[in-house]
Amino acid sequence: FFVDIVDRIDAIIDTTGTCVSYDILGDITCKSRLSGMPHLVMTLNRARELDDVAFHPCVVRRTWDAERMIAFVPPDGPFKLASYHMATQALSRSMPLRVLGEARCTENGMTVCVTVEPGETGSRSVENIRIRVPLDSRAYNIGVQCKSGTHMVTTSRRPQVEWTLDEIRPSDSAIRLVIQYSTRNAVQSDSTNAAFVTFEVPGYSVSSIKVDALRLLRESYKLFKGVRYSTVAGSFQLSCVLVLATTVCALDFHSEEAAECATKHWSEIRDIVNPKISMMDKILPKAGVERVRKLLDGKDELPKDPPPRSWLGEAADAIPEGLMSMFGKKIIEECVDEMKHK
Repeated sequence: FFVDIVDRIDAIIDTTGTCVSYDILGDITCKSRLSGMPHLVMTLNRARELDDVAFHPCVVRRTWDAERMIAFVPPDGPFKLASYHMATQALSRSMPLRVLGEARCTENGMTVCVTVEPGETGSRSVENIRIRVPLDSRAYNIGVQCKSGTHMVTTSRRPQVEWTLDEIRPSDSAIRLVIQYSTRNAVQSDSTNAAFVTFEVPGYSVSSIKVDALRLLRESYKLFKGVRYSTVAGSFQLSCVLVLATTVCALDFHSEEAAECATKHWSEIRDIVNPKISMMDKILPKAGVERVRKLLDGKDELPKDPPPRSWLGEAADAIPEGLMSMFGKKIIEECVDEMKHK
């Protein structure tokens, strides 16, 4: 009887490398070659820290509800025994990979740097790493520099660069990818929100879920079991590339122009920001949440009248740059760009 436990990490990493959103979901898949009508009971070490658990129909649900053990009569062949979500309060937010990115405007285009280094993997290597970086829709003369791995530039539909690394060992140093490209106009606002990362770590369980015991009942033969663990990237996004989704570079939210534009478009900004205020705990780092709540003076919506001009700069300081596009950044950028070209 063989068991595979696969953890999937869903995460959003901001421009500073800070994890602003983090979830672990997982699947327990099995392959049975047992004869007769065996009754199995599986015990997991952190069963009480799982939520949103869904089971195969062969599982006796009342046993799980009462004792947090999985009792089942396995079907022949492969099947998914269970899927689960790790309770938020039990998460350590450990990352098998540390990924950091930055984008800089040049005279005629952009330079994008993505840096990858080993994270927490329990001495295991991270394998099959792929980082996909969508570029500006009008990008051309795309050049790529990397000393490790391979890269592929695609321009047929939407320009993008895909960087592939076979393996990163715990002892490896940081590895960097540099992308340089030109644009026919200013950096466009239709660029992507994020880079997308996939990887796998065989033999490592980021949730620390383990099979403590697997008992065979109602059959006289001896049970042979094999258990494997692995961690993979689910929806793993690097928000550092949000800086590409701009019409101007290095927008200064403390400037008079930005404050004037925020005042001019305040009602539009309120419509964008107010629905997100209730979700701040999930979107922003803890320090940012505290600073924003202080600016809101305990209220759960932006004031109806535009606040003092210094307010915008303070709010921008509290929100990671990679997440500013969620809070009306595009409106202010386009307004500032229009003012500069009048």
